[in-house]
Amino acid sequence: MISIVYQFVEILTIIICLHYLYGKKLALDKGTCLFIVFYLSTCQMILKYDLPRIASLCMYPVLGGYCFWKFRSTFRKSVINIVMCLILVSAFQLLFIFPVIVRIDELRDFVIFMVNVLTL
Repeated sequence: MISIVYQFVEILTIIICLHYLYGKKLALDKGTCLFIVFYLSTCQMILKYDLPRIASLCMYPVLGGYCFWKFRSTFRKSVINIVMCLILVSAFQLLFIFPVIVRIDELRDFVIFMVNVLTL
């Protein structure tokens, strides 16, 4: 159950970061909610059916499609903003994981949840 929550917080962080990079306000419309549901469904299928973690890479083209649709951007700008978003989110997750991992080293899902909440 907590895995769904931390995946939700992680995709919400990515969406907020993309909106910030494009200079737009966050609006949870049908397309954004559909993207969140698709992302969570894909992640849960990967976990449930023991698919390789590399299967989560299928989300990047979907994220690109979301940028095309939501922000009406070009391919080049979408790729640049997705890469910038992933760098920013990863850097913040790395920054916040060190204090959390020192305190709690047995609860993997809780640690991931806390890192994603702090990143948000």
